[in-house]
This record gives sequence, C-alpha cells and structure tokens, in this order.
Amino acid sequence: MGANNQSCNDIDECSTNKGNCSQLCMNINGSYACSCLPGYLLGANKQSCNDIDECSTNKGNCSQLCTNTVGSYVCSCQSGYLLGANNQSCNDIDECSTNKGNCSQLCTNTVGSFACSCLPGYLLGVNNQSCNDINECIMNKSNCSQICTNTNGTYMCSCNSTYQLNADLRTCRFIGLCAMANGNCSDICTDQNGSAICSCTSGFRLGTDNKTCSDINECSTNKGNCSQLCTNTVGSYLCSCLPGYLLGANNQSCNDINECTMNKGNCSQICTNTNGTYMCSCNSTYQLNADLRTCRFIGLCAMANGNCSDICTDQNGSAICSCTSGFRLGTDNKTCSGEKNDR
Repeated sequence: MGANNQSCNDIDECSTNKGNCSQLCMNINGSYACSCLPGYLLGANKQSCNDIDECSTNKGNCSQLCTNTVGSYVCSCQSGYLLGANNQSCNDIDECSTNKGNCSQLCTNTVGSFACSCLPGYLLGVNNQSCNDINECIMNKSNCSQICTNTNGTYMCSCNSTYQLNADLRTCRFIGLCAMANGNCSDICTDQNGSAICSCTSGFRLGTDNKTCSDINECSTNKGNCSQLCTNTVGSYLCSCLPGYLLGANNQSCNDINECTMNKGNCSQICTNTNGTYMCSCNSTYQLNADLRTCRFIGLCAMANGNCSDICTDQNGSAICSCTSGFRLGTDNKTCSGEKNDR
C-alpha cells in the first residue's frame, strides 16, 4: 500500500533474486514473468529454463552432423567434407587436388573420399597410396618363351643366341648361326647341319681361316684372257686396249681402229691404216709436211729429177730436161749424151 494508505504500488518481483527466474525476469503490473535466453525453453514451473536440443528436430537443419550444446548447437561434417559458409551444408573435399592425395601415381576423387590407384605393371601397396612394381618374370605373367627381363612397370622378352624374337614379342624362332654376326664370315654365310659355312662371291677366294674372303687378282693368270691390257679391281677385273684399238664385244679382245675411215685420219691426201695406228702420205709432186698430216707441192723435178738424166726445170706443170755444157739432149728429151751440142 502507498504511503497515503490509500493508493497501491506495483511490487517489482524481479528486483529480488530475479523473482526466482533462472534466466530472465520481466516485471509486469501486479505480477512478473520469467523467460529464457535463445536455445532454452521455460519449464513447467514457469521459472526454470531447460536447454532446447535443436538436433532432435531435423538435425537442426545440418546436412550431416549436429551436436547439441548448452543453449545452442553446432553443425559439422563427416571426414572428406568441409562445412559450408552457412555453417549447415557440407561440401565434398577434392583430396586429389592437393599433392594427389599423397598417392604415388593416380588419384581419383570420390564423394567424401578418394582412391589411389596404379599404372599398369604396378600394384597398390598396403598403405593404399604407394605403388610397387610387379615383377612379371617371377609371377609367370610374361609368357616369354626364353628370356624375361623385368623393368619398371613392365618387362621385356628376349631370345638366346641363334634365335630371334617373333612379332608377338613373346616367342622365339631359330634363325641359325649365320644370323649372329653373319657367323663371323666376311662374305657369304650358309647354315648347314648346325654349323656356319663361309663362302665367297665371284672374284674372291676363301682364306685359310675359312672365314675371310680376299680379292682374286685375275690379271695375274694369263692377263685374265685380255688380249692387251688387264686391270684388277676388287672382286673383278677389266680388259682394255692400247691406243688405236677398240675393245671387242667379248670385253677381252682388241680390234684395230681403222682411223682412215674416219675423215681419212685427218690426212690431207693419202691415209694408210696399220695395226694400232695409221700413216699419212702425199701424191707425186707433193711432200709430207712436219705435221705428218698435210702435203706441200714440190714440182715434177722433185720426183726422180723429173726422169731427166741431168738438169730438170719445172715449167708450167711440166718437167723440162736440159744438159750441162758439153752435153747434148737425146731424142727422148730426157737423156744427155757425151757429145757436145752443135754450135
């Protein structure tokens, strides 16, 4: 009651021990009301506050995990996920984007996780990350018919000597001794009864080691049947001829070249063929020049003195005979006699 003993004043129950409210107290005219902080629910006694378990209803809208706390709750994600910006949704973590998820070879991202795998020829280790080489040669996976060599991630087949790998790169076929360094033969190798037999091509002779071939000098025996010149070559020989001869169709004989049939051998008048060469000569009243090809006119008197017994004079293409003083020309106009000329 008020001081005038007539009016009534409201009592603020919240001012004393919060009106026994456990959290919030709100005074109202003639009474008061307890309330709770967010995340709490007012109890049946209208004073105490009980924690609300938000996770019990739709997981508190968390997409994966919900953890209730006093007065609130927290969303979280399973391994392999990351909480989104809204603190409720969970996004997949691509573990392969960072250092290949520590996989030594291949990394495959999956929803909420990842998987390591290996290239062909490798096997995933017990730690599910490292890759170990498979030794196909000891696991009978190679199918090599003779030799198997393991390599990183694969293997190779090969063959023993005298064998060669087939196109399937697995099996081997026998190729003989000649296929290996030609059986150590320098020329021709023939497999025969398990041995390599050496021989030589025409023009070569097998040496005493029965391996090496040396050139035969055909010219050393009868000049290789060449009629004139023989030149030895590697594995053969060549016949050739002296100047003035032409090699025959049999490539051995030499035939004389008749130079006179070809522009008279450049003789200006007469050409005479001889074995291996030719000669130029001149008509009467002409004489061969120093070049042994051309002729110069020398007159009738130059030829046996024009048949004059004494003096011969070339005149208008004729040889005119005369006699020295004290001799007389005979009736043949050639011969001079010892009788003096008439005065």
